Amino acid sequence: MKYIENYTVTSHEVDTNNQIRPHMVLRFMQETADHQMRDRRPTFQELFFEKGKTFILTRFSVEITGHIGMYDNISVRTWQSDRNGKGLSFIRCYEIINRGEIVARGHALWAMVEIATKRICKVMEEDFSGYEAEAPLNLNIPVRFRLPRTLNFSEVEGKTVHYSDCDMNMHLNNTNYGRMVCDRLPEAENKQITSINLHFRTEAPLGEEVRIELAEMGVGEEDKQWFKEYGDKEADKLYFFKSYVSKGINMEAVVGTRERKKV
Repeated sequence: MKYIENYTVTSHEVDTNNQIRPHMVLRFMQETADHQMRDRRPTFQELFFEKGKTFILTRFSVEITGHIGMYDNISVRTWQSDRNGKGLSFIRCYEIINRGEIVARGHALWAMVEIATKRICKVMEEDFSGYEAEAPLNLNIPVRFRLPRTLNFSEVEGKTVHYSDCDMNMHLNNTNYGRMVCDRLPEAENKQITSINLHFRTEAPLGEEVRIELAEMGVGEEDKQWFKEYGDKEADKLYFFKSYVSKGINMEAVVGTRERKKV
């Protein structure tokens, strides 16, 4: 079984080419997960305020294979993995359907932590049996990755974490990382985003100064092999990001792109 929620994409959620902004794909997925928690329980608020626990996202892998435009009516499905149980990872998957076709898929790895102590909790400490569950997705891109050794990173425009960037955990919300990296792509208006793969390392709290580095895929044989094995069949180019906060490395990301098709 999968939990399903329906939405209409607004004019504020598409880009200059009438394509949904990549970070909005992440937001619709996350919002649907929050709705499942609200309807099936425990809710986010029950975990946060009554149990003193919250979910922290560690990895988020998303493939975007189809078009979503202004005023499209989309359905978003989410479910927990039927393999969640005694371990520390809570796996959640997502699909977005537009006009009868799956146009985006996502796979997320979460950790449940005790807010006061930062202790990572076992999933079995709470009862999530009311959440719809199925086998996890097998994406074309990996849900875990290591950046190529051959990359040459250069510093790009940084970011200050402002009030509007933060969620109830008082740090940069995970969906805002999608916007942060895509805004720093060269000539982003001419690119179609085919995948976003995020690895979260350290949180970026309110007021933090985030330093960001960007690298492009090289042209050597090792680079070509890495590109082939990565699995984004829709992309013709990959971009790599690393960000840093005062505590150290904050995030690593791989973004797949291809030349923009006008709609």
